[in-house]
Amino acid sequence: MTLPIPPAHSPVRGSEIIGAALAVASASRKEAEGALERALALRFHAMEVATCGSGTQALQLALTIAASARPRGSNPAVALPAYACFDLASAAIGSDSPVIFYDLDPVTLGPDLASVEAALARGAGVLVAAPLFGLPVAWEPLEILAHEHGVVLVEDAAQGGGGSWAGRLIGELGALSVLSFGRGKGWTGGGGGALLARGEMAGRLRHAKGARGAVSGWGGRAAVTTTAQWILGRPGLYAIPAAIPGLALGETMYHPPVPVRKMTKFSLQLARRTAESSATEAASRRACAFDLEARIAEVPGVSRVRPASGGEPGYLRLPVLVEGGSRALRDPGTARALGIMPGYPLALPELPALKGCILEPTSEMPVARRLAAELLTLPTHRFVTPKIAERIASALGGRKGDPPAHGFERPS
Repeated sequence: MTLPIPPAHSPVRGSEIIGAALAVASASRKEAEGALERALALRFHAMEVATCGSGTQALQLALTIAASARPRGSNPAVALPAYACFDLASAAIGSDSPVIFYDLDPVTLGPDLASVEAALARGAGVLVAAPLFGLPVAWEPLEILAHEHGVVLVEDAAQGGGGSWAGRLIGELGALSVLSFGRGKGWTGGGGGALLARGEMAGRLRHAKGARGAVSGWGGRAAVTTTAQWILGRPGLYAIPAAIPGLALGETMYHPPVPVRKMTKFSLQLARRTAESSATEAASRRACAFDLEARIAEVPGVSRVRPASGGEPGYLRLPVLVEGGSRALRDPGTARALGIMPGYPLALPELPALKGCILEPTSEMPVARRLAAELLTLPTHRFVTPKIAERIASALGGRKGDPPAHGFERPS
């Protein structure tokens, strides 16, 4: 019998949860908010920081600010990756931004530069780059394109996971950078997010952060769900929540946008307390990812994603490409129990909620559509022991029918 393991894990200790809950009563919101924002500014070399109710809300605020920086009468459209978390769509809708898509590089999962340039040439005034699963994006080529076209470059570092590019942390690269402290993001506050600004954008964020809505309560719901994560988010106990269909654990779902609000007092306190353990966990995830890569190197029909040269991944999860996707595995149930999960099930141009926001008919975006069909992600957290890693490799090798003779290739 295979005990289900969490597909993702953010380190948090019981003492940190208790400490955060107790601090809610002893510290004011202003003190807690100021302390976390100062810590984030120092860690990510930001000039201005605004904490928000979620990473999605932070991105929504970023898109609103970026659009306000555009010359009056210019195109407010945002260029989004055609394959990414559905929360990017939610932020675009919430900021009332028309959308133009660009495709990805199938080897690195970073932006395809030719496709990015085409999106900017079609009139996008804001460019969003999103490092997927903690894999860094080659940043300088995007900066060059953004400068040439006069657009604002936004770094959605919600999945940064302790990765870095050219010695700089994911999260300190963009004029505007977005962080998430959700329960599966590697650094958790049980919820919440932050927007970091540099250069001209710092003044705009300083002006806009006062418009964030207030939150009701101190964050009791986040405290309860984080405590449940701490207790149940480990092999042996994870079977309990995994058996509840309504929780849809590990599945990608679209969530409609909500107004940008402040971060709860509990999440402000918890995010400060988990900062150090998040950095340690990132190193552990890298070691696990390297071990998994070695084990699956010769598995037929499975292709590794190779991060862009010059970056150090945080490996929030390890993405791999499997011809036929999870449907091609002989035992999908066992694979899921081992934390092998499909990536995002739709390319963003196919997401129904975005239909009214797409500025113009989208080209084929062949890589995004193929990733939606064939990309799987593997767990990299501390509960992936060598024995489980070997079982993961075995599950990927258990294929229906004859294994294909080749892996994922670039479209011609």
